[in-house]
Amino acid sequence: LSEKGEQFDLIISDIEMPDMNGFEFAEKIRSGGAWQDTPMLALTSHATPQDIDHGMKVGFNKYVAKFDRETLLSALSQTLAAQGGQA
Repeated sequence: LSEKGEQFDLIISDIEMPDMNGFEFAEKIRSGGAWQDTPMLALTSHATPQDIDHGMKVGFNKYVAKFDRETLLSALSQTLAAQGGQA
């Protein structure tokens, strides 16, 4: 998608994924390229204080535990508003 020039207002990622975990994915996105400044939100069941700290260090803007609907909607709204998008 990046090679095709696709742009996003926000990237949402799980932490537990096949082949590459969400921490590695965030590091890869933040290391350079068209999406390096795109806001990122982790939506995951891995929500210990250590997980959250690590997620923020590797580049997530927000870290939301599954399936906390209220927190997810709030985080989406805040992140998009901070980027000048519509909430």
